[in-house]
Amino acid sequence: MYGKPKTLADLPELGFAIIRGSPGDAPLQARLRELGLCAGTDVEFERRAPLGDPMVVRFRGTRLCLRRAEAALIEVDPADEA
Repeated sequence: MYGKPKTLADLPELGFAIIRGSPGDAPLQARLRELGLCAGTDVEFERRAPLGDPMVVRFRGTRLCLRRAEAALIEVDPADEA
């Protein structure tokens, strides 16, 4: 794999991914991990607001609304629908 890693912000609508991690120790990144956005978690991009920000993702039976800048902190491996 070469180039810039994919992030949650890069997922297409209705796309699926597996979280690789959220590198860094910033308080926001730690909070996202506490909410369950940690390595190995399956995540589904559900929808984006009409103006493109924020976005809604679904994981572990819950929905979370994130700003694009927050989603860009979470690295993912895009996955095919199972």
